[in-house]
Amino acid sequence: MTTMNIWVVEDDAGYRRTLQRLLNRDEQTACGQVFSACDSLFEALDSEPHPDLVLMDLGLPGMS
Repeated sequence: MTTMNIWVVEDDAGYRRTLQRLLNRDEQTACGQVFSACDSLFEALDSEPHPDLVLMDLGLPGMS
């Protein structure tokens, strides 16, 4: 069984933690990274293996 690596971009810290916990509960998904802003996501994409899926808030401060 292959685990899907999911990254989350969400500015609300509580909601971000909840999403991470829920995604990590399922054996088929793993929330490998969480970010509060797009800038951090772009930096990680430059230096780390890419995720299978990115869940991104549509209303982020600074860049949406």
